[in-house]
Amino acid sequence: MAVTTVSQAAAGKFDALTRAFLAHGKATQNALCECFEADDRFTMAHAARGFFCVLLGQRRYLAPAEEALAKARACAAERGATARETRLIEALADLVADRPAAAVDKLNRQLEREPLDAFTIKVSHGLQFMLGRNAGMRASLESVMPAWREDTPDAGYILGCYGFALEETGDYRAGEITARRGVAIAPDDAWGWHAVAHVMEMQGRAREGISWLGAFEDRLPQVNNFGYHVYWHKALFHLELGEIDRVLRLYDEGIRNVRTDDFRDIANGASLLMRLHFDGVDVGDRWEELADLATGHACDHILTFADAHYAMALAGAGRPDALADMRAAIEAAGQGEGHGAQMMRRFGVPLVAGISAFGAGDYAAAEAALASVRSSLQAIGGSHAQRDVLEQMVIEAAMRAGHGGAAVGLLRERLGRRPANLWAQRRLERLGASSTPAARGSAPAIA
Repeated sequence: MAVTTVSQAAAGKFDALTRAFLAHGKATQNALCECFEADDRFTMAHAARGFFCVLLGQRRYLAPAEEALAKARACAAERGATARETRLIEALADLVADRPAAAVDKLNRQLEREPLDAFTIKVSHGLQFMLGRNAGMRASLESVMPAWREDTPDAGYILGCYGFALEETGDYRAGEITARRGVAIAPDDAWGWHAVAHVMEMQGRAREGISWLGAFEDRLPQVNNFGYHVYWHKALFHLELGEIDRVLRLYDEGIRNVRTDDFRDIANGASLLMRLHFDGVDVGDRWEELADLATGHACDHILTFADAHYAMALAGAGRPDALADMRAAIEAAGQGEGHGAQMMRRFGVPLVAGISAFGAGDYAAAEAALASVRSSLQAIGGSHAQRDVLEQMVIEAAMRAGHGGAAVGLLRERLGRRPANLWAQRRLERLGASSTPAARGSAPAIA
């Protein structure tokens, strides 16, 4: 891929940046800084910074993204730009203007012309994942895969992306085979490790999942905060097996041992604590630090997926006033225009309402609100495994509200998709053993 720069060293640094980005490596930030040190008017480096800021999914990074866009445009005007650079700048402009679908279209048009553009593949993949466009994520990769061979540089990382897209669209066998091939070529690809873990999660292969992820534990120190998500996957396997002590140890020593405020890290913590709550586990004061962080993001309203997890943290810590403020702010945000406002109207309002009601012990209201969007939650982004906490919350709410018939129907539907799911099997057993609605609705509220 040609890049416009006055320094061959800068071009080499961008190659290193791309490799680190593909691997979810801690070296990504340093590699970006080194690009600017080699050439502070490096168009692609400014564009990359802009994409990275948007992908962080927090309002405070929108201004830096706009600044990066302005600098990329200025560099292109000053030095000229390749067709690829122009397309990426245009895609970044769409993102900054809250037109993510248009940005994806431009990225995909770039890949039609240059299917070996690994940087753009990864940006498109990450963006479509955040948008919940699983079919689009797979289609983008399938359009470029014929150009890739296993000996093409960076092929392992691209196979990891493709394996994940296959898994998220339900092709578990092909997803696992593809992701394993990718990891064999690029053993530092954390996304590839996690793609295989996703297959095992969906198929109820908890022991295999623990063993699989354990094989990469010595590589986690080189992974950026995505490493906390890898620990989260391992914790889910232990939770499925009822190994609560292991889950809590992973939470304290792997998932939240560094108390970052990245929305993905907060989501890891909040969704795991909520699952533990469903199982009646006392998690002590672990909710508090998540709720403190969530309060600082309660007015972000950039990603509905993130807002749902901020709401979980506030509900778990028993902060109804903060939840009420958050709900009001989301309702106001939903009055605007653009993709973000549409998502707040369609999903943000009922999700926060449902999570708030669950936290307050109003399970019938929680069930109604969450059920109203349950069938279309794919649109909020994240993976099937990540969104599953909301599916579980609907079922828990139905059980606690005394709506046993509804809960049984949802659990049987779940087992139809995931026949080996122990979580669903245990709850069906509970419902079968409990004959009165009152007994099924007697679990305490979170707070």
